[in-house]
Amino acid sequence: MKKFIPVVILFTLTSCNQNISVASDLSSLDSSLVSEPSLSTSQENSNLPSIESSLPSLNNDNSLNSFNNSIFSDASLTSNPQINNLCDVILMGEQLSEGESGEIITFKATYVKMINFDFNHYMLFVDETGFIYVYVNNNDYSTKLKNKKTNYSYKITGNLSKQNGNTIVNFQNIENDSDSEVKVDYSNIIRHLNSIEEFNLEANNILLDNKYNGFGPLVSIEGIIIALDESDANKKAVIYDGNQVLTIISDRKISDKTNIGTKFNFIGSLNIQSSHPALLLLESSQITAIDSIEISHSETVTSSYFTKWNLNSDVMKVPSYDDYAKIYTSTVYIKDDDSKSNAYYLGMVDNITDSLSDSGMGKRDVVKGAYLMNNLNKTAEEIQKYSPFAEYYLNEISVTFSYVLFNFNNSDHIWRVMPLDFTIGK
Repeated sequence: MKKFIPVVILFTLTSCNQNISVASDLSSLDSSLVSEPSLSTSQENSNLPSIESSLPSLNNDNSLNSFNNSIFSDASLTSNPQINNLCDVILMGEQLSEGESGEIITFKATYVKMINFDFNHYMLFVDETGFIYVYVNNNDYSTKLKNKKTNYSYKITGNLSKQNGNTIVNFQNIENDSDSEVKVDYSNIIRHLNSIEEFNLEANNILLDNKYNGFGPLVSIEGIIIALDESDANKKAVIYDGNQVLTIISDRKISDKTNIGTKFNFIGSLNIQSSHPALLLLESSQITAIDSIEISHSETVTSSYFTKWNLNSDVMKVPSYDDYAKIYTSTVYIKDDDSKSNAYYLGMVDNITDSLSDSGMGKRDVVKGAYLMNNLNKTAEEIQKYSPFAEYYLNEISVTFSYVLFNFNNSDHIWRVMPLDFTIGK
């Protein structure tokens, strides 16, 4: 253990006014959240449907381009009709067979989000009738689209295609269609979900790619913020509906720490990333502050409980959606990963003699413990000043607290959990 002197001074790709669950060929949403697994030959969880192994490889741009070019070669590209709305696009796509490419079309819609998956990129467009994703290759993304403003209207030209049951548009050209921001009204193109259980039931309908990623419909859901990822500028949050938890992911700050315990309504894209259900945030609004957060129930486990799951590409034993939705409680010791010589990485272990280091481990091994988010890559002073676990770490005494399973750190062979700070020592 590092010693220091205490200082006295922390997808649904298409919708036409209805919700249609679909799959997508995606790679990774967030390098801090997603590992690089591939589909295993035996799947442990019945609630994680997978697509056929004939998917194009997503590890490089050329393979997906090759796939797209192969389906384009069979298509008739003689016309370029102007489409009135996205519902028209969706209805045209429904006429296509799997693997078939349709017409080159042009439509106008509001661009609301770019989602990046390594060398593949998807632009989400909406209008009052529906929404659709436009596939963009890495070259077009880098040279034409990387800095396009969201919430502006654009004219898009591209080629319709049907891939894994999904209608998508393959990008060819973009033109500005508005000089000012467009106020987006999602009310006609979203489904309101009453609980996180409903969210996960919807997620069960999504086909997944070989990296356990996929998209569902645009939805809204209410929940109380119970934790924020402070290491990523509060761009990730955990919400609680009184029974289960769900991760919210944004490309900007979701909320302040002062809003932990506040109920919000969230609108976004239901998605799965490396087997983990999450909502990609488009819009949120505050409902009410809660006097105190009451955890109705949690599952008591040891810190080594999570070693049965491994998202390494050679293993791929993944948690179920319900496993990600649980709150867990453990009595543990707080240790530092001594293999990280330049900073403190606090985690939990069952015994004070256990280690968080993956030194000497193979790809199939998992550390018998877990990293504590918001307590990683810290200086001694930061641990002392801001970590709620400082006294337990320094004095080598056990502590009981609750947390949620967040994601697998593939490079360090260890799970990361999000502590619920208001439960520490309670």
